Amino acid sequence: MKLGEAPSARTWMRFLQTSLLVLGVGFLLSGIISFFAYNWDDMHHFVKMGIVAALLLATFGLSFAVGHNQFVRQVCITAMCVLVGVFLALVGQIYQAGADSYTLFLCWGICIVAWVFIANFPPLWLIFAVISLLTSILACKQFGLPFHSQYMVNAMVCMSFIYAFWLLPK
Repeated sequence: MKLGEAPSARTWMRFLQTSLLVLGVGFLLSGIISFFAYNWDDMHHFVKMGIVAALLLATFGLSFAVGHNQFVRQVCITAMCVLVGVFLALVGQIYQAGADSYTLFLCWGICIVAWVFIANFPPLWLIFAVISLLTSILACKQFGLPFHSQYMVNAMVCMSFIYAFWLLPK
């Protein structure tokens, strides 16, 4: 399609399919998080972890079942990465493991780093960059680094992602 041309019906259908898939996955993930927040006291902790683990397995299986549709596979891997964070936060809250400190984001980033490289999906890279930056911000604050040191560490994390996009192949 050239600049100034009207999009074809096929282009509109692809845009709608892509938009609805991304919106559907986003609303599903926010619904899962809201479900746990609303029913936190009424559910047993094994039920909570079982639901998230089943969803993780379902998205993992779905990422293999979609066949050759690369975009759907990348969206499934992104959903898996978000569910890993939900699962780690859930374990941290149930077992009082410090889910509010930098270790949650550090463990989350370590657990999803392979999937980020496998999927090579820009929204997933953005999620990973935000997780890495939150890890460095919270770790610097928890270790009591002075402001200029915090600034340098966080700037190095941001710059590493910028350089990675230049150095890594498309």
